Amino acid sequence: SAACGQDCPDDPAAVCDLLTAVGPDPAMDAQARAQYDQAVAGCFNYLLPAGAVPIAQVQAALANYLRERLLPKPSIVIAPSGRSFANLATILYTPVPDSFTFNVDQPVVATISAVPHYHWEFGDGETGPDAPGRPYDPAISPRDHPEAYVAHGYARPGRYQVTLAVTWDGTFTVPGVAQAFPIAAVTLAAAAGLVVDEAAGVLVHND
Repeated sequence: SAACGQDCPDDPAAVCDLLTAVGPDPAMDAQARAQYDQAVAGCFNYLLPAGAVPIAQVQAALANYLRERLLPKPSIVIAPSGRSFANLATILYTPVPDSFTFNVDQPVVATISAVPHYHWEFGDGETGPDAPGRPYDPAISPRDHPEAYVAHGYARPGRYQVTLAVTWDGTFTVPGVAQAFPIAAVTLAAAAGLVVDEAAGVLVHND
């Protein structure tokens, strides 16, 4: 019950579902494996309540909850203002936090943790790093510290569509069970248009 919070007694059905769904860790030593086998064998002695929630249903519900209600929708910021110049670095970033932790009480009392991975496509066949990027900082030169930015130079002028897919890898824990259990990855996407002009005759700072 959500009313008792962290003080709720363990639900044997939920614990058994978790143990049997995840299976033994290949890295377990003999003693840990024996304890796991004993715990799983004991599952068959429980009088499982009719309201027990199967682990697959919990995982699906939590993944949907992440997608629809918890995770921020990504956006793409292109500096400056969606325009750039051929053969000059275009700086891009997304204001996405580097991790998220949530407490939920449906369909079970659980704590969800999620971390993002990034897949940039610049619209000219090139892709970017697994990083959110950052706004331009005059104290950090893109030329001297390219690793500090998500930046891309376009060889030709034109109109390009930049896309970003943010894939969140999540796990959840339940009270009384130390192990974290996986949630199906959730991918959220964003797109932004970019106009690349000829660089001839444009004065720029040589950072």
